[in-house]
Amino acid sequence: MRPEGHTPKAPSATVSLKHPPISQSHEDALVNASSILDSAAATAYENADNLTGANRKVAMGIVHLIELAQRKLDSVIEEIAVPG
Repeated sequence: MRPEGHTPKAPSATVSLKHPPISQSHEDALVNASSILDSAAATAYENADNLTGANRKVAMGIVHLIELAQRKLDSVIEEIAVPG
């Protein structure tokens, strides 16, 4: 529950990094992103298991969005892996 008068912070369009990004290939970046999505899905599932009602539905909605992103990413990785 949010405190009264609390306004959610709008997501930032850019991410500031304390360290410059590590140079990596596109394939490595995609595999890394896939791993991050796997972790996010596991975290969201765990969270959903501890909720009930509308809050659980919201958490499962997040799981669904993560899974959609994972599928899209997997299809991009497959396109790169299979020479066309």
